[in-house]
Amino acid sequence: MPRVAVIILVWNGMKFLKELLFSLQRMQQPAGGVSFLFVDNASTEGSAEYVRAHFPEAIIIENKENKGFAGGNNVGLEHPAAQAAEYVALLNQDTVVVENWLTELVAALDARADAASAQSLLLYEQERDKINSAGNEIHFLGFGFSRHNGKSVSVISTEAQRSGEISPSFEEGSLGAARDDRASGIREVAYASGAAVLYRRTMFEEIGFFDPDLFMYHEDLDVGWKFLLRGHENILVPSSVVYHYYEFSRSIQKYYWQERNRLLLLLTHYKAGTLLLLFPALLTLEIGLTFFSLVRGFFHSRLQAYRWLFTHIPTLVRKRRLAQKLRTQTDAFVLKHFTGVITDQEVSNPIVHYLMNPIFSVYVLLLRKVVRW
Repeated sequence: MPRVAVIILVWNGMKFLKELLFSLQRMQQPAGGVSFLFVDNASTEGSAEYVRAHFPEAIIIENKENKGFAGGNNVGLEHPAAQAAEYVALLNQDTVVVENWLTELVAALDARADAASAQSLLLYEQERDKINSAGNEIHFLGFGFSRHNGKSVSVISTEAQRSGEISPSFEEGSLGAARDDRASGIREVAYASGAAVLYRRTMFEEIGFFDPDLFMYHEDLDVGWKFLLRGHENILVPSSVVYHYYEFSRSIQKYYWQERNRLLLLLTHYKAGTLLLLFPALLTLEIGLTFFSLVRGFFHSRLQAYRWLFTHIPTLVRKRRLAQKLRTQTDAFVLKHFTGVITDQEVSNPIVHYLMNPIFSVYVLLLRKVVRW
């Protein structure tokens, strides 16, 4: 069986598939070979048929219902081709890969036995000189967000030069398929974006697959946090470049899933003592977010998120037991990977920038000094 399995979750993605498939057909394959699994999440526009016709080497799995990001990718992870692989990659349907994207990720994990995941450098397809995600950050109050989102790709070389990881002679060049001269610049990040990531398959034997109850949003944060609880690294590999057709959007549904899942992970992943210390900051934040939801029209979604949590206490207890059982590391270790500021957002919020960030950056520093468990 091939050494790497690439899982691509598809849902009504016809407008993206032509470019994605073309880039996959041109990509370099790592030693040991690759299998491609397209998991169709009950599309209604013929996505599975298109892949079958234009990418015949792919394994096509058709779900009868939309299982979300978590459940859909779990179907791929459970397939024999993925179970037999050493590495499993996840790739969004709205991406275009550079020729060496996968070989660079494989080489990075081959060289780092403690790394559980390796993320590609995600650049906007619409503006190829701008970053979509250079690894993801976790705010200590549960928010996940893209690192360096919207910034020039040049910040990667600048950042690496400051850390002494690459030569100052690095010059910005084409970011297309012919590019192979980017020095490593590999660095640890809080968690890897599920849009373009390579996982060490055996790590899922330690933590389990994606939590299907999350459905969408924060599923990649969940597994990244669990990898930290196990003492593993999540890394960014800048030499692996993937372009992403990402467009910022706000919706009532998105707000519900993001907030519900954020609170779910906080309540299940932290130790009880840490949650107690978090309470003042968390209460302040929740009051502020409730006011924000009233102003922006998301208040009903917020109530729905709270309602789900209060009506699923047995589920929370079960998930908490599982998360605490798998940990080998302390919250003190985990908090070293978290941040107290929210940056690089599509919409600038002066309250966040001038009030929340200064306060919470001090708060997380105090937490790191106090938490010893």
